[in-house]
Amino acid sequence: MPPFPIPHSPFPIRLALLFFFGSTLLAAAEYSTLAYPDEHGRLEYGSYANRGETSLDNRLPDFSMCGYRGGGIALPDNIPVTHTIEASDEDQRALIQSAIDELSNSPINSDGYRGSILLKAGLHKTSGPINVSAVGIVLRGEGQNTALNGGTEIVATLREQHNPIRFVGISSASTGPAIDILDDYLGTGSSRLKLESTESLEPGQRIYIEHTPNELWIDTLTVRQWGWTTSSYTIRYERRVVAIDENFITIDSPIVQPIRQIYGGGRVRTYSPTGRIRNCGIENLSITSEYSGDEDEAHGWSAVYFENTENCWIRKVTAKHFGYGCVRLNKAYFSTIEDCASLDPKSQTTGGRKYSFTIDDGSFNLFQRCYTRGGRHDAVTGSRVPGPNVFLDIFGDNNNADSGNHHRYATGTLFDNIHVNSVGSRNGLNVENRQDSGTGHGWSGAQTVFWNCKAQGFVCDAPQTAMNFNIGYDGEEREGSWAAEEPRGFWEVGDPFMFPRSLYLTQLKDRLGLDSVLNIATLSQLSGNLWDELGEWQGYGSIEDGSESAAGMILPNWLADRGLSSTTEIIPEFKMTAGLVYLTGADLRTIADLEPISISHPPLATKLPQSLNLSFQTRILPSDYEISLQSSSNLISWIQVDASDWILLGETNNEDGTRQSSWQILDTNNLPHFFRLSGKSK
Repeated sequence: MPPFPIPHSPFPIRLALLFFFGSTLLAAAEYSTLAYPDEHGRLEYGSYANRGETSLDNRLPDFSMCGYRGGGIALPDNIPVTHTIEASDEDQRALIQSAIDELSNSPINSDGYRGSILLKAGLHKTSGPINVSAVGIVLRGEGQNTALNGGTEIVATLREQHNPIRFVGISSASTGPAIDILDDYLGTGSSRLKLESTESLEPGQRIYIEHTPNELWIDTLTVRQWGWTTSSYTIRYERRVVAIDENFITIDSPIVQPIRQIYGGGRVRTYSPTGRIRNCGIENLSITSEYSGDEDEAHGWSAVYFENTENCWIRKVTAKHFGYGCVRLNKAYFSTIEDCASLDPKSQTTGGRKYSFTIDDGSFNLFQRCYTRGGRHDAVTGSRVPGPNVFLDIFGDNNNADSGNHHRYATGTLFDNIHVNSVGSRNGLNVENRQDSGTGHGWSGAQTVFWNCKAQGFVCDAPQTAMNFNIGYDGEEREGSWAAEEPRGFWEVGDPFMFPRSLYLTQLKDRLGLDSVLNIATLSQLSGNLWDELGEWQGYGSIEDGSESAAGMILPNWLADRGLSSTTEIIPEFKMTAGLVYLTGADLRTIADLEPISISHPPLATKLPQSLNLSFQTRILPSDYEISLQSSSNLISWIQVDASDWILLGETNNEDGTRQSSWQILDTNNLPHFFRLSGKSK
């Protein structure tokens, strides 16, 4: 357990619920020594030294800016349809491409979109790639299913390797002169940098931070024999300046690769990418590749390919029978890929094949709620990928190799609640020195975090000057397959998992508030891991069609379907937010309406720290009808508030037959709770 006190509460400890991912109670939770809640329920971070060093100037990376528009923003669902294409047994490639080209020449609206192209339910055969190269275009289907089962199904018929759906911008940018970083040691997690000069910089400006290793770094990692050179491992990390103080700048997202003068230091340049396409997406359909045999490689390769993109998404897309996988990102930034599946790839089971969800290059990308079947490397990064990047809630079923960083020093990757269901000496979740594998893979990654993952086995070694982490894991601890002598990274077992359930979602909540989590999370993500639900879903049909706890039931939709409303009460005097509160609009037995009247806080003079008043009005009810308030951390298990020492301020029977009730909710941990009204006869 970390060295911090458990906050005191005058109420039963069962009410001191820490955040809302599952029903973990404060008294029973297990925390990592590197990430644990402070007295307000926000994550506090322990420090650590990199392998071979003594400096404790490092902490776990902040991954919360990963995803569409920097994380916590709901994907748009109201882009107007400008073109509709009916299903057909004929080749549709020219028709779809013509609609895209026509839309590409239309104006961009104030939100940054041109419109969406709707592919009606049924078959849409394509004899070659469909290319999107303009800003603000969305391809949309009418169902994530096969045509036979009522979905929109694109069938790639071209019998050569190709990517059927391509969103590709231009690799062009303007850069400024190099500015040296003067800090002697900048550890992972740092966001304040000392520069030689800040005269050419201003807040809001885009920059890249360049890690410029020297020969000592190459030799310390012992990778020269694998062909590593200083120039080939000069890696750029895109950030924005948020503040300037004399020769210091503060950046929007902390660094994920330590920068030290002894190993070559680093530099900063202003940076403005000019050729990327933005605000594009593909959603709600399936893509199938024709093939001629289980090892056939002359057919569709990656179903959806992004290159030089920013703020784009892939949602509810299932790919089947491709040689490589469902989604491949290259120079992609701020992407969200969610509710997608990669099924039954057809190619040889060897190197360079069956990579289900892949990042070749790019930062701030989020993969979440995805399922794979029969792949090799299911959630994987390629060479020198500059983080942060996140894989969250992924289930890899019946795969044939390992997930994790694959080769050549990807940095700052979070594998959060990944379940790899496979067996074998190298299968599982691995980050290690792969030495001469391939053409000289060497160290596959650094500052890699496995958080609450499950696999047959784990390899988590750490290169000199860096660190990797396996925190809250369920599976066998293994030595590296190529270099068993390499030192282990940071290992910390839970029982078997750690609190919080999701590192990414908790970091997002800490940075932007609970609303940001509710914008992107599903009900099941607030309740526990999704592996069972994803395993039952397996890619076809909407995962919103299942039960109330189905993996794809988006929380705001779940609440709206049940007449729930929400509000957030901010109490600036105490610099705290009382939490997002949900109230039912009808009682559980649907006998009478229940209406929220107000959510407020007491007058400042009488206010207890971190308290909240809730007032409700119940419409015309029998006099013997009893109304009670219930609280929950996960919208599944409910606790009777008035039976738990929370304060009932009073009840008033009005002349019109309505009754008003008020409670005072005290929360010494400043943590969110969900509330509902329950009614029954006395």
